[in-house]
Amino acid sequence: MFSGEIGHFDYCIGSNPITPNGICPSGNNEAIGASSEPSDADDMTKTPGGGGCYPASSSTLVQVPGCIGPIFQNSGFDGGSYLPIWPDGTRMHPKPVEFSSPLTGSGYDVQYSRVAFETTTPLNEAQIFGTCNIVSGAGCTIIPPTDDQTKNPPGFVPAAFYPFYSNRNVGGQCVWQLGNHIQGNTNDFGGNPQYGTVFPEPETITGGGVVNVFIAFRQILSTNPCRA
Repeated sequence: MFSGEIGHFDYCIGSNPITPNGICPSGNNEAIGASSEPSDADDMTKTPGGGGCYPASSSTLVQVPGCIGPIFQNSGFDGGSYLPIWPDGTRMHPKPVEFSSPLTGSGYDVQYSRVAFETTTPLNEAQIFGTCNIVSGAGCTIIPPTDDQTKNPPGFVPAAFYPFYSNRNVGGQCVWQLGNHIQGNTNDFGGNPQYGTVFPEPETITGGGVVNVFIAFRQILSTNPCRA
């Protein structure tokens, strides 16, 4: 299994100094480019479990000011993870991480016969905004809502981007990638629709018993299109 864990960072850009392990000061901006906007609650509140904001000088390699956190940092879904700045085959963006399909068996030499795509955005949407009903699956979306709202009709603006998987041939070997539409792809499986539909998962409850909850989207392919 390969898991692309995203969403724990947001930029904090501006002239107001950042106290290390503090918050993004009022008057600074979150995100970058066309999505840049004044910092708001998810940047100006310390998150549970640690984390905080840091000036560019705190970085040992790429000098970027921003905020990190283990749980709800960038719960507004509008930080760098949700902008179209992922690998896309252009020189303006980084190259993607490439990885082969895993193998199984006692000698780790047996191919898996099927592949599945999955994302747990419903769980986050339910916990943060309440827009997704995990009991029925109503209101759950692949692309999560941001903390920006529309007035007419009232609602949440969806994230500008959500990454998806694709594969390509590198030196005769099929490899997977995570990002945007990347030049030279063999298949991107439709982009975001590759994550399929929201589905019920059985969960045990206090006191015994089982209840079905809708906390993820999943699509299971009938074959393995990218054998190791």
